[in-house]
Amino acid sequence: MKKGFNPRQPNRNAYYEFLNKALPTIRRIKDKDIKEQRRQGEQLLKSNLDKLDDKFSKMLRSWAKAELSTVEPEEAQRIAGSIHNFCTYIAQFPLIKPEIKWEIVITGCQVATTVFTREAYLTDWLMSQNLLGIAYRNQGRIDEAIAIFKGAVEIYSPEVFFENERYLDKWTTLQNSLGNAYWSRSQSQQSPEEKLRNLNLALAAYEKALQGTSKDESPDDWARTKYNICDVYGKMGKTADAIICYKQALEVFPEKTYEWAQAQHGLGRAYSNQRNIDQAIDCFRLALKIFTPTAYPEDCCKIGRSLGYVAYSNRRWQEASEGYGIAIEALEQQINIWATTDAQRPDFTHLFAIQNPTKDLDYSDIEVQAIKQYFHSSHILVKGDAKKSAIDNQQLQTAHCIHFSCHCDFDFERPLLSKLHLADCHISPKNDPATAFSKYLTVLELFTFDLSQCRLVTLSACETGLINFPSATDEYIGLNYGFLVAGTASIVCSLWTVNELSTALLIIRFYQNLKSGSTVPIALNQAQIWLRNATKEQLQDWAQSLPLSPAKEEALYDFFCTIDFGSKPFESPYYWAAFCAIGQ
Repeated sequence: MKKGFNPRQPNRNAYYEFLNKALPTIRRIKDKDIKEQRRQGEQLLKSNLDKLDDKFSKMLRSWAKAELSTVEPEEAQRIAGSIHNFCTYIAQFPLIKPEIKWEIVITGCQVATTVFTREAYLTDWLMSQNLLGIAYRNQGRIDEAIAIFKGAVEIYSPEVFFENERYLDKWTTLQNSLGNAYWSRSQSQQSPEEKLRNLNLALAAYEKALQGTSKDESPDDWARTKYNICDVYGKMGKTADAIICYKQALEVFPEKTYEWAQAQHGLGRAYSNQRNIDQAIDCFRLALKIFTPTAYPEDCCKIGRSLGYVAYSNRRWQEASEGYGIAIEALEQQINIWATTDAQRPDFTHLFAIQNPTKDLDYSDIEVQAIKQYFHSSHILVKGDAKKSAIDNQQLQTAHCIHFSCHCDFDFERPLLSKLHLADCHISPKNDPATAFSKYLTVLELFTFDLSQCRLVTLSACETGLINFPSATDEYIGLNYGFLVAGTASIVCSLWTVNELSTALLIIRFYQNLKSGSTVPIALNQAQIWLRNATKEQLQDWAQSLPLSPAKEEALYDFFCTIDFGSKPFESPYYWAAFCAIGQ
């Protein structure tokens, strides 16, 4: 599917001109102190965001191939070093979409290692391997990342690394990265035994890294390694050890720096596990003084969600609203930034859908099966299979479109408990939310999802676009914002109770329009105009292409028999005006 037009997309010359200017600038920046390096590097990238798009990796590879083939070895080394440093800035830059960022880094590392071979430039090769492994880990290619890190740290025995100061800091860096990769693997879908095994492997790698650092001689490296150990302790349930460890790191990190704020976030999580809620909230607030919505929107969103969740779980409504409000502000800022680098996310090939979980929606099956044909691949939970336990965050992470065809309840008193119905959810619960909502999907739970690849969430249900207007503290909270906080770019939702048949027709037509290349708002508007103006005869002709069972075909025939010739059965705004598009 096309992603829509983008009239300002740079041409090849613009990419090449940027690279010809950027890399000499990177060489000069390298002579500055660390803080000034970061400032100038960020400024360089900010001023060229329009070129850091999904085509940049290809342009970088072709530019580097042409440049490196025409220069002397000494100049090739300088170019490769500049590319590596450029990718280091890219990896730390918060304003590029993750899927684009890590593809650029991988390309740059692959290009750099054509010059920085292990035999000729060992220290440079080690750092390129480290950055390449980090990129693979962030892409979810954990096993590949682990293989790269292990291959680098095992080329010599530890004694060789410790005897050569030039190699020791590289070994320490690689051990930290290896620990991070084991940590990431411990977070995937595994048995408790496998999770513990990977946490122990992570801890072992971090402890090896700590052997190569000194609190007095290299305090920053020492504190970063301590911070990593803290996280493992926390995941292992060793909360008291984690708190001690975070405090040790905070004694070293300069106050109000990025690393200091990260450690405050970690300490806050540890305090919350220990039920020290006041101290946890204080730590989150300290971190949010650095991780603001405009400066670090992704980090700000995570910490805002942590604050909101901890406060909400302890019925501290004002702080919960504060945290979720900050998270939403950060997300909106991030969406605005991403909108400048690409128009709605280009990939739109994989569908995840919930289909008629309560088995009482007459046209849900037609709707989902009809839109399924517009995607290359799909994962659909149908009727009784559409249970909460079957919704895997790993599946959602790879979905480009998420479609819910089900019932919905909006809770005006507790908007965070507004919910989508899943299988066996016929009766609205009245008891404790912790157990009553085990078969529902609430706004609160949406905040924990990772929808970073998702271009569109369609909520084909009643009242999915409502928010709590009377309340000043909850005015932003509803299902739609839950999905936005989780990371989707666009949402289609409804403002009132909708008719099943007209909704199915409208939504199917909406996806047809998307397939032709329309943007989400235009595709929805076109579908609404079509449904409003369509005559009985036009609808009958169009419906012949739908995947109808004999029973549904007969039901539609009976419906159209009740309509006068030439009339427009869905002309009333009730049938088409409920749905709206939010986001990009």
